[in-house]
Amino acid sequence: MVILQIAQTFLEFRYYQKNDTSGWFVGGHLGFGMFTLQKPYNFIIYDHYINRTNPDPADGTFESGRSGFHGITLGYKKRFNKRWALEAFAGGGYTMSWYKSYNGMERTDVDENNYRDFNGSGEIVLYVVG
Repeated sequence: MVILQIAQTFLEFRYYQKNDTSGWFVGGHLGFGMFTLQKPYNFIIYDHYINRTNPDPADGTFESGRSGFHGITLGYKKRFNKRWALEAFAGGGYTMSWYKSYNGMERTDVDENNYRDFNGSGEIVLYVVG
C-alpha cells in the first residue's frame, strides 16, 4: 500500500538571461506544504538520521504533517511566439518537516513517558520538477 497526499504552494523569483524571459534561468523559492505519505527514501540526497539497515517503512505506516521549503530552481524556457512557450525545470533545497507518525490509526512516534505534539526532520532533497 502506498499513501501519497500532498499540497504545496511556492513563491519563486527568477533571473532570465534574456529580456524576453526565454532561455536559461535560475530562481530562488520559498514554499509551504501539507502531506500524508510514506517517506520517499529514493529522493532524499542526504539525511543524517536515516535507518541505513532497513529504510523501507512497513505497510500501514505513514507520516502526516507540514513542511517548509527553501532552495533554488534551474531551468530553460523556449519561447515560440509572444503568447506560447515551453519550459523545463528542476529544483530542490532544504526542507524542514513537522509531522506525526502512524501505523493504521495508532500513533507510533511517541510513548506515554515522552509525549510531544510533532516530530521534526530536515533533509536536502530534490522536490520540484516540471
